[in-house]
Amino acid sequence: MKNILIPTYANMIAYVLMPTHYHFLVEVTSGDFSTGLGRFTNSYTKAFNVEQCRSGPLFEGRFKAKSIQSDEYLLAVSRYIHLNPVKANLVYRPEDWPWSSYLDIIGKRSGSLPKKDFLLDYFSDNKPEMKYQDFVDSESSIIEEKIQHLFFD
Repeated sequence: MKNILIPTYANMIAYVLMPTHYHFLVEVTSGDFSTGLGRFTNSYTKAFNVEQCRSGPLFEGRFKAKSIQSDEYLLAVSRYIHLNPVKANLVYRPEDWPWSSYLDIIGKRSGSLPKKDFLLDYFSDNKPEMKYQDFVDSESSIIEEKIQHLFFD
């Protein structure tokens, strides 16, 4: 992902890799993002198939994309992404899922993939990592209900 998709086509803001799917929150930097994501998907599938001694596709159909037009939606999508393993009953807390950018954003892992300041800049200069963690933990259902129609099924 780091060598193919980032930074040639997009800046990674947040991600989660789930057993059956993945979510990426990206800032597109190239009009050829679809090609970049296709290259990533093909490379990932080949590597996974070799590792698991299998063949064939991993993902069904094309990827889905939504344009984010507001700060409120951006933050809600990042929270949705980081809570995905919790809502799927895979872990109790988002920090327990190692295959996401959450640990990087809250400062508990020093990964280089996410552009974490993109999200942290929305929170005060005083301990923004902690404030982001509080934001994710609070999961305001009012905001989620207002923008639910923007999420994928």
